[in-house]
Amino acid sequence: MKPRADGNKDTAEADDPLLQDSPDSVLMNEYSDHRPKESPSSSGLAASAADTETAGRVDSGMERLLVNIRDLLQSSVAIMTRLRHEKDENERMMNDWMVAAAVIDRITFILIAVFFVIGTVALIVLCAIPHD
Repeated sequence: MKPRADGNKDTAEADDPLLQDSPDSVLMNEYSDHRPKESPSSSGLAASAADTETAGRVDSGMERLLVNIRDLLQSSVAIMTRLRHEKDENERMMNDWMVAAAVIDRITFILIAVFFVIGTVALIVLCAIPHD
């Protein structure tokens, strides 16, 4: 394990190159880089200056995290809107095809009924005619 600049040691996970590029580890690394560091000085002026500097870094880190969260939420809303639009379009298209299928079903039923009636009448007429 390698010691970091702030004196903490990295975990074995941080040494794994696959885990270093994961979004969680990137956010954690950004956050850990902006954590307030303990001031070695005991004087109030030096401590307050260091606290102000680290607080500014923490704020910018937090702002960056909040911006990332906002961007993720905006992209999530855009994806959900697009999916809802596609779902509505698919339902409309499916309803159109169902109407077309119902029309074809009725036309086919009428044609079969007409052929059945014509065939029955033709059979009766042919049976009724005396053959010599």
